[in-house]
Amino acid sequence: MSWLRFLYYFCVLMIKIERKKNCCGCGACAQICPQKCIEMRCDEEGFAYASVDEQSCVGCSLCEQVCPVINSGDARQAISVKAVKSVDDNLRKVSSSSGLFTLLSRVILSRGGVVYGACYNADGEVVHSVACNEQELVPMRGSKYAQSKVSTVFEDVQRRLKEGVEVLFSGTPCQVHGLRRYLRRDYENLTMVDVVCHGVPSPKVWRDYLGGINPDGLRPLSINMRQKSRWNRSYSIKVTAGDGVLVNQLARHNVYMQAFRKDYTLRPSCYECAAKGGRSQSDITIGDLWGARKIVPRMADHKGLNVALVWSEKGSRLMNEIGEWCAMQEVAFEAVLRRNGSIVGSAKMPAARADFWTKYKEEGVDAIERFAPIKYHNPFVKLYYSLKKKRVK
Repeated sequence: MSWLRFLYYFCVLMIKIERKKNCCGCGACAQICPQKCIEMRCDEEGFAYASVDEQSCVGCSLCEQVCPVINSGDARQAISVKAVKSVDDNLRKVSSSSGLFTLLSRVILSRGGVVYGACYNADGEVVHSVACNEQELVPMRGSKYAQSKVSTVFEDVQRRLKEGVEVLFSGTPCQVHGLRRYLRRDYENLTMVDVVCHGVPSPKVWRDYLGGINPDGLRPLSINMRQKSRWNRSYSIKVTAGDGVLVNQLARHNVYMQAFRKDYTLRPSCYECAAKGGRSQSDITIGDLWGARKIVPRMADHKGLNVALVWSEKGSRLMNEIGEWCAMQEVAFEAVLRRNGSIVGSAKMPAARADFWTKYKEEGVDAIERFAPIKYHNPFVKLYYSLKKKRVK
């Protein structure tokens, strides 16, 4: 190699993932690269990381400029914090909380705009897609406890924005900040909505779990990770395929959800999130209003309530437009934060995380109960699931 070539490689600026906590997997770098020499490749835990073909790299440094981890934003003070619930009980029933995402999206769609959000594809994987009407919006409702594939969605968002189409983009804080960095300018016709995120679990664990409960690959799949059929404070995960129910369990009794709740399957960057507390530069952050009976007792009815943290004037205007479809009440940020620390704080990495993944490589989903055992309050429920598990095997 000539000395000029050596100097080029020494000085070139490119994404290099030396520590996995420094990549959130948003894919902004891969989409911005003019040479298309960055590929998002999955590791043994199932998380995608940027991998650069150094021979093709021209050293433009765009990948580093758009990285939301390298360019972490500043924490912000919310303009307002509101408790929100839809006046449509049917919408609340099919939504994880109170239907706020649907209401915000409805405004954008009514003006001929489009909405980007996460949904399940035919294989049950979580992917980002686009909705141009309310029917296409339905699959985007509800929580998806696995990291979504963004693919080339940022490129598609930018194309529509340049065409003058109004866009609402929803995602995790790191995805929202990744898009903001990718665009490199503010668009008046873009509204960014992120969710209060505890962390994103491994897509590989989700695939393995889904394969275990649906070994025959039956379709069509229907997945609801926040089933609220009984209108109470607990929620269930329900998966159906074909004409049968594969799983219908309380989240605290479900092995996949237990691994998520105990933080073993989260992406390494989630333990040191660089996008919480308004740093994603979103316009609105939405989430569950935990402790609603104490914060807004007159609104609380166990049917689900949203909290909305409004960060910008654009977000404030959009919130005003949904007033006829919902009830809203200003609440204190401190009261909300006391009950939902994920708004600003990262999940704590379990001390045994490395041991968990070592066992997972050997045993798969069966390793979860070794590290995150399920506790049954009712011995008959425990017996029921024990017998059911034996029958499945």
